[in-house]
Amino acid sequence: MRGLPTGAQTHTKEHPTVIIGVPKEIKQDEYHVAITPAGVRERTSAGHIVHVEQGAGEGSSIPDAEYVRTGAKILPDPDEVWGAADMVLKVKEPVQPEYHRMSLRKDQVLFTYLHLAASRECTDALVAAGNVAIAYETVRLPDNSLPLLTPMSEVAGRMAPLVASHHLMRAGGGRGTLVCGVPGVEAAKIVILGAGVSGMAAATLAVGLHASVYILDKNLERLRQVDHHFRGALETIASSTHAIEEQCADADIVIGAVLVTTIFTGNASGYVAVAVAVLLLGLPFAFLTGDDPLPRLRGRRAPAAPIG
Repeated sequence: MRGLPTGAQTHTKEHPTVIIGVPKEIKQDEYHVAITPAGVRERTSAGHIVHVEQGAGEGSSIPDAEYVRTGAKILPDPDEVWGAADMVLKVKEPVQPEYHRMSLRKDQVLFTYLHLAASRECTDALVAAGNVAIAYETVRLPDNSLPLLTPMSEVAGRMAPLVASHHLMRAGGGRGTLVCGVPGVEAAKIVILGAGVSGMAAATLAVGLHASVYILDKNLERLRQVDHHFRGALETIASSTHAIEEQCADADIVIGAVLVTTIFTGNASGYVAVAVAVLLLGLPFAFLTGDDPLPRLRGRRAPAAPIG
């Protein structure tokens, strides 16, 4: 689809019409949809065909009528959406009820977040289908950045301090700590591991909550950038095993925002090390990355007292 002129209605062999299918997400607690009405308009204006499953946008408060208004066709049957599409756009990896649909059409392209290291079952289903699967989280620009992972990391980073602050309060199962403190009472200490996209997003919210914020990273040049960006509103610390232990020991919240690239091979040792350390300290925590090898831990509160 690269290079297609906006508004082109006549397609050639070099630029054929593509049928794009957008099924409704059925994974538990997933409410996103893979395309907006604006995205539909861009694709249909370029001469392509967009099929959207009925109700696909409900979780994002986008009614079917909005898609129809910008040129999409609404299909009631998910099998029909998958079976007719040259390219299927999704948000999350296919789940078991969708596995058979990946084989409904040969030479189909599936474009979605896949997180294959976390699911052997999904990986096997993709291999069996024999089509092309492109994971959003693996798409890189020439500068090695991850443009499709970045927005999800930003959202996760912004949410982490908010969710963690709730779990510090008694109503959230915590010990009754107010993150921002009050005059005469110390603010909560938030430790952020990693100064990448997620870490910076988390730091922005944490500083805005008037917490005492410490951010660790191995890259000293990155820490200089962070220090300049926040103008001394937080503390930057060169990351090491000793520094992490020292800072986490008296932290109220620990946010893990390290991109573990070896996750694509299923090696999540970095996550395990941080998870164990935080669990032993009994702290609220969050893991922020496009690929989470510890879904059982994410969003839960650690034990109220240290173990052992």
